[in-house]
Amino acid sequence: MEIVFTGLRPGEKLHEDLLGTGEVDVRPLHPLISQVQVPAIAGGADLTGLTCGVPAAIANRLRTMCGQTAPVSEVRAAAVSGAPTAGG
Repeated sequence: MEIVFTGLRPGEKLHEDLLGTGEVDVRPLHPLISQVQVPAIAGGADLTGLTCGVPAAIANRLRTMCGQTAPVSEVRAAAVSGAPTAGG
């Protein structure tokens, strides 16, 4: 199968910079592969919005990694009601 580059369409980009404010782009391994050091999520961070709509196993793993103990059902219920969870 032949691939023919015909140019960019209006609004299309060849690359995208996904750096946050204060993040520094470093390229220690290859000049075309950037890496950015980002701080870890602090323990007790509110993951309610992050865990809504994801499978329970993934939500539980995220909460465990961040030191939260509320069951995923409670986190999801809090997202709907706006109430805080017992674990964070």
